[in-house]
Amino acid sequence: MLLHFVVNLAKARSVLATRRNKLWPLLNRQYSSAISEVPPELQQKIAASIRAYKGTTVAWFDLVAKYKLPQPQLEEIFAHDEAERLKRQKLSVKITNAAQQRYENGRCDWEAVAKDFDIPLLECLELYDASQSSISPRLFPKLVDWPYEDLQLLQQFVNNNFNAPTAKEWNLVGTFMNVDWSDCTRAYELFSKKRMGPEVVELITKYREEGLKWKDIYLRVPFHASYRLLSRSYFRSLKSIHSTPEAKREPIKWTDTETDRVRELAQKYYRPGVIQPVVDIIKKEFPEKTITQIRRKIRKVSYVEYISHNDKNNVKRLADKLGEDWAQIAQELQITTKRAQLIWAEHQRHSKYTLAWTDSELTLLRECAHKGLDFAIISKQLGTKSANSCRKKWRNLQQKEAMGKNPKSGTFWSAEDIEKLRHLTSKYTRNVDWAEVSQKLNRTIHGCKFSREVRKQYYKDKCVDWAQISTALGLSQLDCLEASEFSEGKNRWRYDPETFSQEMADRMTQFIKTNYPYPTPVNYQAVSNYMWIDKEDCFKMAKLLDGKIEWTTELKERVAAFRKQGMNYMDIAKQIAPNLPGIRVKGVHLQFINPRAQVRLSSDDKAKIKELVYQYAEQMPYLDLKALICSKIPFLSKFLIGKHVQTYARAHPAYKSRLEKADKNEIYNRIINGVKSKDIAADLGIPVRLIYQMLQLKFSAAFASKWTDEEEKQIKEYIKSTSPPYKWKKFSELLGTKSALQCLHKYRRLQK
Repeated sequence: MLLHFVVNLAKARSVLATRRNKLWPLLNRQYSSAISEVPPELQQKIAASIRAYKGTTVAWFDLVAKYKLPQPQLEEIFAHDEAERLKRQKLSVKITNAAQQRYENGRCDWEAVAKDFDIPLLECLELYDASQSSISPRLFPKLVDWPYEDLQLLQQFVNNNFNAPTAKEWNLVGTFMNVDWSDCTRAYELFSKKRMGPEVVELITKYREEGLKWKDIYLRVPFHASYRLLSRSYFRSLKSIHSTPEAKREPIKWTDTETDRVRELAQKYYRPGVIQPVVDIIKKEFPEKTITQIRRKIRKVSYVEYISHNDKNNVKRLADKLGEDWAQIAQELQITTKRAQLIWAEHQRHSKYTLAWTDSELTLLRECAHKGLDFAIISKQLGTKSANSCRKKWRNLQQKEAMGKNPKSGTFWSAEDIEKLRHLTSKYTRNVDWAEVSQKLNRTIHGCKFSREVRKQYYKDKCVDWAQISTALGLSQLDCLEASEFSEGKNRWRYDPETFSQEMADRMTQFIKTNYPYPTPVNYQAVSNYMWIDKEDCFKMAKLLDGKIEWTTELKERVAAFRKQGMNYMDIAKQIAPNLPGIRVKGVHLQFINPRAQVRLSSDDKAKIKELVYQYAEQMPYLDLKALICSKIPFLSKFLIGKHVQTYARAHPAYKSRLEKADKNEIYNRIINGVKSKDIAADLGIPVRLIYQMLQLKFSAAFASKWTDEEEKQIKEYIKSTSPPYKWKKFSELLGTKSALQCLHKYRRLQK
């Protein structure tokens, strides 16, 4: 029986061999006639496949069927690749020896080496074999260890040769600088992010100890718009670094009794713009508080919500109609009674103030200022001007007198001045004697002409043609926009998500970018004239468009109310500002509902967490370790504890060894099949960051991270033509330029 089986098996093998020999020439003829040229990428792939059979018989039949090329051509490709490989090995030896000869002052002259061999610089760095060289890389773990020339060279080399360097490209950077690649990465990131961190502060301190001036330091660390801003940022950061952890963690505490007393004194003595007398009074009662703490507390308890002109007009209209029935007025305007009374008091306080300065007011201002009186007292004596207006006017008069200018030039045109101008110019039928008019009005000729032209156009057409005014006066259009203070009939612009016009916003933004590029300060008077919108509204809308939101307690409570209604953060952001990202609203909301989550851990807390990690890491899985440490430090946020536990755990040798013992191919296949990384990490008992690091190291060097338009088009076509579950490993092999994991991540991003 056994003999019969062996005979039949031999016959079957003989038949299969005969059929295979007959099919072999047919396959060779078919593929040799179909393929004439082989791309270089495919040649390298074929050579790698043949080289994998080292020490065993090459399965030519399988390779012919896979690559659809005849066996002679496959052998020719492999022979050619072997010749090229040997050639590159010999060239690598030569380049390594040449680099050793060119080594001087800590690094090799790679430009000269590349020039000697007449090859590109990056190819020369790739061919360099560090294992055969006696040159050891330098170690610069701190930013202060770097020489200034090497830092400049590092930034220049990376910016000129790479866009977003991968791990393989950072190795080339390390070879070029003769510095460990991780030190190169850290130094470049610190300079590219341009943040005043502890290492940058240490570097600036080193430069200052060397005797460099701030202007010279700014050339080496250009992190801000000017060297003055750099110095301010440095001293703020230095103060923050040197302050004690206890002072950082413990907030300034005011008792309820102290707060009520400060509020009482602020209501009695505080006036906007005059805060120092109140500070002195409160300092006597609370000598243990600093002046900065007192100032902040005064501003906090004296905060008044912004009251617009529209609010004042509405309250005034209803007060004239209903009398001082604040409950009825509040019901009409849908505000509180206290708010209505506050608006009325603000209206009463400001209704006596006037914009124009008469000659008698200017004379009284000069007399009081020369006597050295405080501007609050001058304001009371004048009765029609605020203390802030008196201060600004006096400063303006001093500047004009110092420059020899007319004191009335550029000042507001009162109704009396306008009437005088109209009366004086009406005498002339054709040519106005502007010299005589300006002399009688005590203003410049240019100011008289400008005021007449603007008002003449507005009263005629209800709009102002700035191009026409610019031509008539011989000035640029921007100068005309900046000089005009005429504001009659201007529109209001409040942000409402339902009526907001993106076209108007783009028009204003384009005007500001064109005429006031950063860091030029924006003249919002010109913006207001250009848009014909109230100046204050233009300023506030520009801040909203830039994302500069003042996160008051009321606004935070409003966000919390929206969240309770079930709104997502993107919709809430649109209710606040047009270009506000939802992630920023989320951060503010989370900080508001859980302030502890945003507190930074002190160095003692971090040391305690690290000690617990190293004490229990070998005894339990990562998730159990995290829960244990959170239970041992209950007074800190679980989010912050988990963040630092993961940081220390992924550097612990116990968790690294668990990952090394695991089958990495099996991990990769599970991820391709849709299993989440955190579930795999939980099964292995390690932090999920170790899984991410392993995948990043595996695929960053082999495949480019950026997707081209052609690759994105192919994956979209694959998704449309195939039904789930998708086979990303198969699609990756067909694509050839992206890993299966990259395809999976791209699919998830497209789904979002």
